[in-house]
Amino acid sequence: QKERRGVMLSAATPSDADVSGGKDAADKAAMITSGGTAVPPGISVLWAERQERLIFIIEVSDPGDPQLQADDSGLVILAITDKKGARQQVKLELLHRIDSASLRWSASGRGVSAEVMKMAVGRWGCL
Repeated sequence: QKERRGVMLSAATPSDADVSGGKDAADKAAMITSGGTAVPPGISVLWAERQERLIFIIEVSDPGDPQLQADDSGLVILAITDKKGARQQVKLELLHRIDSASLRWSASGRGVSAEVMKMAVGRWGCL
């Protein structure tokens, strides 16, 4: 039986930003961060897991020039060019180690899909 877990990450509201003002406050409001994870506004990250692998769907319209990198420590970075020509970066710092050599991904007009094997078999329940 297939078990799916989903998370949708989106941008933080301006009230979540540092109230001291300035560029730093605007940057903090533009991204949601948790640990080393950062997701720009307008981009959603969905995920599912099996005992042995993780599946990610990064939803963004017409991702241009996608580049996906991962390392065994659990860091996954996707760099894309959005419709306006601006370079965007999604950074996911995972809870456990992954086999970065097993990373497979594809891009479409709706986003980027990726699958990677876990280093240890078992459910994580969260990223």
